[in-house]
Amino acid sequence: MPGLTIISPILNGRWGGWKRRLRALKKALELYPGLAEAHLQLALIHQERGENKPALEELQKALKLNPDLKEAYVTGGLILLDDGSYKSAGQFFAKALSTDPGDPDLYFNPSFI
Repeated sequence: MPGLTIISPILNGRWGGWKRRLRALKKALELYPGLAEAHLQLALIHQERGENKPALEELQKALKLNPDLKEAYVTGGLILLDDGSYKSAGQFFAKALSTDPGDPDLYFNPSFI
């Protein structure tokens, strides 16, 4: 199954605005339902639009497909912080750290402060 390469044009900005990216990601998931990265990107679109509930739902789908998807844990933690769910946010950040303890961004990311 293809991975990130199938959605790379969407990721690098060749797909225009959020509506077009959303349609492209949904089509990619129709063709390849196991693309955890596509669910992550859908979550990011929802997050950008302030739609935290659907963003968290997409993150759960991504993590079900790939439990080691560090970016999904970080994104979920940031969304939960924004919602004031500090304990749950901390659990997401802890899981992100456990997936890649050597990543300095996870320790020094200014958005965690």
